[in-house]
Amino acid sequence: MFILPKGKVTFYQADSKHPWTYLWVGFSGSKAESILNKTQLLEHYFCHSTLNSKILDQLVKLTQFRDQKLDDITELQLIAELYKLLAFLIEEFPSKAMSDSSILIQNYIKQSKKIIHTQYGNPLKISDIAKKLNLNRSYLYKIFKEETGYSLKDYLIQIRMEKSADLLTSTTFHISEIANAVGFPDALAFSKAFKKHFGQSPSNYRKALKK
Repeated sequence: MFILPKGKVTFYQADSKHPWTYLWVGFSGSKAESILNKTQLLEHYFCHSTLNSKILDQLVKLTQFRDQKLDDITELQLIAELYKLLAFLIEEFPSKAMSDSSILIQNYIKQSKKIIHTQYGNPLKISDIAKKLNLNRSYLYKIFKEETGYSLKDYLIQIRMEKSADLLTSTTFHISEIANAVGFPDALAFSKAFKKHFGQSPSNYRKALKK
């Protein structure tokens, strides 16, 4: 795959014994360069892509618009497919800066989960997690939600509910003891959260499993 930057003279030539088949996609716009800077394409102007890649499929899909009349709807569909192609390029050929950033974010997510899994029994707050990681609370919330689909609060509740359900089934601890073990200030707050999550009170949940 080649990128031919606007305004630059470029020479390319195929091997005469192995000629190329070309698929051309041209685009411009105020965001074009900033988007391409997130890929390796502007670093080398070339990236190898297999014939079976989703990038090739997306290129073929874009070329299917060339014979269509561009009304308002078709134009929006074309723009959407172009953005999808650009997203695939960033995903498959990320720039070094993008790769480093992705690794760092994954580490933050991993550390956040570790803190939750080891400290869910304490009165843990989201601000506490952010402070331990030396991150802005809003930034941590954003990247965790984007990467996992859960907010940090929802993930913490999920873990607390899973652990409390295990304790209800595997021990004879009193409800207040379980509440304390999974980080709730009292049995009432725990029971309300448990019923909201499972649709029944902790006592009824335990009784149902004994039948």
